[in-house]
Amino acid sequence: MAQKESNNGLYFIVGALFVAVVVMGFFLVSPVSNENTVIREITQTEPAGNDDSSANFDLNITDDGFNANVSKEEN
Repeated sequence: MAQKESNNGLYFIVGALFVAVVVMGFFLVSPVSNENTVIREITQTEPAGNDDSSANFDLNITDDGFNANVSKEEN
């Protein structure tokens, strides 16, 4: 009589792959919380010396990353 081979190992591997795909899908679809995002405003308190110039620093944070711009006006 021929012996039957057990497929328990195959079932375990397929089940583990299924669980991994479901967990990765959950993290991919779930919304990302921005609770730890800190936005600070930087302002110039007093010009250095007799300098009448002004500078602006803009920081924009989006879901795709961030963008920073610096502009300076000299009078």
